[in-house]
Amino acid sequence: MPAGWEPYVSALVAGLGVGGVYALVAMGYNLVFRATGVFNLAQGQLLSYGALIGFTLWVSHGTPLLLALLAVTAAVAALGFVQERITVAPLARAGTNSMAWVITTLGASVVLENIAQLAWGGDQHPVPPLADLAAWRIGGATVQPANMIILVTALAAAAALTAVTRYTRAGKTWSATAEDAEAARVRGINTRRVGAVSFAVAAALSGFAGFVVAPVTGASFDMGSSLTLAGFVAIAVGGFGSAGGALAGGLIIGVVDSEAVLMLSSAWKDVVTLLVLLLILGVRPNGLFGTYRERVI
Repeated sequence: MPAGWEPYVSALVAGLGVGGVYALVAMGYNLVFRATGVFNLAQGQLLSYGALIGFTLWVSHGTPLLLALLAVTAAVAALGFVQERITVAPLARAGTNSMAWVITTLGASVVLENIAQLAWGGDQHPVPPLADLAAWRIGGATVQPANMIILVTALAAAAALTAVTRYTRAGKTWSATAEDAEAARVRGINTRRVGAVSFAVAAALSGFAGFVVAPVTGASFDMGSSLTLAGFVAIAVGGFGSAGGALAGGLIIGVVDSEAVLMLSSAWKDVVTLLVLLLILGVRPNGLFGTYRERVI
């Protein structure tokens, strides 16, 4: 490796880890949107619950790691299910096609964040690494195992969601419901159940992801706020409706953030990210992997 390149490669590796976090949030967005046409603006808060519940079980109470992961995933899935029943299902029952879900899911994010602050306090709780692995060096660049665990988790989640949506009946049902809920109901699809299941599955993914990223970010009540915006930017860059697009968008934004901090300063990070977003959307309004769909009426 040429002399002087090590910091940039290290920033690249760290950016891929951060981008994996963004991608996991974006995949939760995508999963719910693909099934219901709704963006759950509390997705980042659900991830923070995964980190906080994981901290409580694994660090505070000494629950075995695998059991804690399973318990966190199940608990946050149940929380996502309850959130859908309260914030989205009533709108569906009323038959409204408005954007009222923006208010209800945003309200849920505020409520969840405040409950987390009351339950766990305002401090950041450190979480030890999930695996006792030493950092290694590639071409002079330092690679942290925790970042690679996040990246592998994001890759596995994208592959699993792509397989489910393309090759399973459940995935096709979700897509049909988002495309035209009325037509889906006529064909016998229980759209209300589809919505509830999609929220629960997306929440399970966020809960698992929160536990995985906690060793890097720490566990805190407000960690979901910044991730909510970053996940939305990632999905806008990658393209709506695509798990692969969410993955690509998250990794791009993570690397851009990391390199911008290294080359400029942390004050320029958001500016550079938004410039990249505007550049990509100017060329590809539907995102890098988004597609145009025509409907014949």
